[in-house]
Amino acid sequence: MNDQNSNDIGKQTAGQMANIGKSALKNKRVRNMFVKGLKAQYKLLKMVLQKLIPAIIKSIVGFIGPYAFLIILLIILLLIIMESVVQFDTFGRGGERNEAEKLFDQTIKEVIDDRSEEVGSDLYSVLSASQNKSPYQPVNQSYIAQVLDMIRPSDAIPPALYSYKSLKSKTYVPWHKKYKNQPMKTKADRQKAHTYFYNVINKEIDYYFKDPTMQVEYQYGTSSGEKVMTKTVTTCKRPVNTNTDGINAKPEENNEIEYEIESSTAFSTKDMPSRQVVTEASAMYATAFFSYSLSTGDWVKEGTQATEECTVDTYKKYTLYQLDDSGTPNVTYNGESLLSFLIVDNPEGILARLVKPKDLEYVLEQLKEIDDNFPKFTIDFEGLIECYYKNSMNAASCIGPNLKGSAFSGLVGSGGGGWYPEEYKELYERAAAAYNVDWWILASIHAQETEFSTNPAATDPSKGSSVGAKGHFQFMGLTWLGWSYKGGNGLSVTRLGNIEGPLNLVVDLISSVQQIKKHGGYGVDANNNGKASPWELEDAAFTAANYLAASGYKKEDEAKIKKAIRSYNHSNSYVNEVYNRGIMFKNGVPSGGSIPVAEGSFTFPTTGRITSGFGNRSGGTHYGVDIGGGGRPTVPVVAAADGVVSRSYLSGSYGNVVYIKHKIDGLEFETVYAHLAQRGLAQGKTVKKGDFIGYMGNTGQSYGKHLHFEIHQPSWNGAKSNAKNPLLYIPTPPEK
Repeated sequence: MNDQNSNDIGKQTAGQMANIGKSALKNKRVRNMFVKGLKAQYKLLKMVLQKLIPAIIKSIVGFIGPYAFLIILLIILLLIIMESVVQFDTFGRGGERNEAEKLFDQTIKEVIDDRSEEVGSDLYSVLSASQNKSPYQPVNQSYIAQVLDMIRPSDAIPPALYSYKSLKSKTYVPWHKKYKNQPMKTKADRQKAHTYFYNVINKEIDYYFKDPTMQVEYQYGTSSGEKVMTKTVTTCKRPVNTNTDGINAKPEENNEIEYEIESSTAFSTKDMPSRQVVTEASAMYATAFFSYSLSTGDWVKEGTQATEECTVDTYKKYTLYQLDDSGTPNVTYNGESLLSFLIVDNPEGILARLVKPKDLEYVLEQLKEIDDNFPKFTIDFEGLIECYYKNSMNAASCIGPNLKGSAFSGLVGSGGGGWYPEEYKELYERAAAAYNVDWWILASIHAQETEFSTNPAATDPSKGSSVGAKGHFQFMGLTWLGWSYKGGNGLSVTRLGNIEGPLNLVVDLISSVQQIKKHGGYGVDANNNGKASPWELEDAAFTAANYLAASGYKKEDEAKIKKAIRSYNHSNSYVNEVYNRGIMFKNGVPSGGSIPVAEGSFTFPTTGRITSGFGNRSGGTHYGVDIGGGGRPTVPVVAAADGVVSRSYLSGSYGNVVYIKHKIDGLEFETVYAHLAQRGLAQGKTVKKGDFIGYMGNTGQSYGKHLHFEIHQPSWNGAKSNAKNPLLYIPTPPEK
């Protein structure tokens, strides 16, 4: 055999092995087969390959020339994959373990599950306490449970970091190995071992769950507009047959006294004192936002006082500022907070170690495999790694610029058409055209109901709102199917329109085109697959358009558009939020610069006349300046200086508000932009002076369209004790 033939054979062999190797690396199913299918043969294969490697190397080096390296590399890769069987499967899913080791691994998972449940558990008491006494309606416990479920950090994080620690630390001994000699012969031994393991693990990982990052932080606002109205109805009976001295005279026949009834009603109204309410709760990378609205109840009888002649009945009616717990909780996920925890802040110890930027993609893949509901983030991994080494391994400064999206992966950003997934716009437009409504309102409802289908309730029939709303656009079952349906065959209906019973029967019924036609519902089979399903996005979008049209929607008529939106949800805050966000989607981001940018460190945040200055005024202190809209339909708002968005949320008082932190000439500032029509920037976003933030609006406690703008040094606080007069820093805004 000549050298050429040897090289040809080597080339063929290497090519075949390379193709196999590439296929195995790219195919996730194949990787899983390695992890799950080779466990029993792990030791045997490892031993055989380890003995074969020297012999193979000796034979092939002179036999196939330059291709020896590739074959050796692929064999080593195979060894690494099998070596990883134990390492990747953290909780007893791989490798050879004795019974004590398996129990220890299972107990790790049990402790993590229990401790994860504790994160945010006081949210029950915090939210419940805000409305736990008459005359307030108690907060819906199902709603609180949903908030907890959505805000609690994924319990996939500890095992993923534990796995990573064992992979990256060559001298690290897997935790369970330390306890392999624990007696396990009898049931009593196993119970004793379980208790012992639980206590050891719980104590060792206490540092992790007590870390500040794992604690829930609350933001508070103040209620306003609460009133109690009192009505007193006085009813008296007066004798009519008396003599001139007022003494009862005897009737000629029956000796009974005659009476007449006199009635009077008096009203009074009293303002109730303000109280603190929770506006948001944050834990690691999740933030729940709480909306409140004023609602007035009915007259309720409070008591009766009676004398011989008169009865006084007292009634009270309350206008209360209460938590809106009727829909799906509004929870957003902050990618920067999560990445900061993984690669900058996570508490190193027996459970975890900091993740190197070059390993971040691997760790995130592990998290997604362990937890199907783990939020999605779009990251420029190559850019992150390059930035990390260029900035002297300062990972913190590299996160924001290389995070392209968080839970709203793929949203249209600056220069695009708004803040919605671009790939959905064509669907919105088709559905809107079919029923003569506006696409931008459909997009806004989609954002409001399931955050563009990122909420698991959008596609999972087993999940939904506390009252039973279902699918991508959160329809009540009877609205989708038809309110003439009264239940039967194991199914029942609620007053609010939910259909309850075995899940498979509910899904089949709601998705039945024939049943929808029979009961007069709004469900539409838009994709023509024989089903009209709220869990299919196309069907849901067309049904939403159908429902809006049937509710009196009329283009270019704000009153009728809002009336149609109100049929979706009767809350004033819901209607205004959906409509204002829709206007943002319609108008898009201004291109080519939205307003002139002034020279210097600060620019004016918008244009218009200053309608209210800084300082004392009737009713209290004004901690910023108000800049009016002057009747203009859309007025852009921009960042007053370079900085990073520190908060972006819907506040009960500020409405849609964005906070930006700045470092200017060695000093720290934080600016506040309140009452926006809709927020255009997410927390963690880096901005330049003059970058577009959103449009001037009238959300929150606002009376007319305007921007309320504040400057604080060094930062904002609840007491606003750091507030500065903005006009000492920004130029006077142009009036147009």
